[in-house]
Amino acid sequence: MSRQEEREANLIVVAAVEEYGLRHHMSVKEVLSLFERYDIADLLRSQHEVLHMMDLGEGANFAESVLQGAAL
Repeated sequence: MSRQEEREANLIVVAAVEEYGLRHHMSVKEVLSLFERYDIADLLRSQHEVLHMMDLGEGANFAESVLQGAAL
């Protein structure tokens, strides 16, 4: 992954954390802990090619889908 792609992937993760926190009334720390437990950040980064062409809110949608599948 190039440096530019790395930056874009990190932006997707940051946007997903912020959006997920807003939607679920959680602090950034709480969201990061949840994402870490389920490897969401790595999954978001692995989907960089698709997600970088979409609205930044799609990262949060992706995270919600993964977490629903994990049956929280």
